[in-house]
Amino acid sequence: MKNFHFQILKQTVVVLDNARIHLAKKVKERIPYWEQRGLFLFFLPPYSPHLNIIERLWKELKSRWIKPDDYTSF
Repeated sequence: MKNFHFQILKQTVVVLDNARIHLAKKVKERIPYWEQRGLFLFFLPPYSPHLNIIERLWKELKSRWIKPDDYTSF
């Protein structure tokens, strides 16, 4: 981000997860400055299965395909 905000020519949104480095004090201090330059940060919610396609598959498998008896042996 340090150099990236100098390269943008239009308003830009960067999507970030909640990794510790993304929530660091130095990052939070720079957000107002980046926003003035047209760089906006969007933080994903801590748990967002709707944004992860595999979560839909797991839900389908658990509800329709996998039965509790399937867990009793290999």
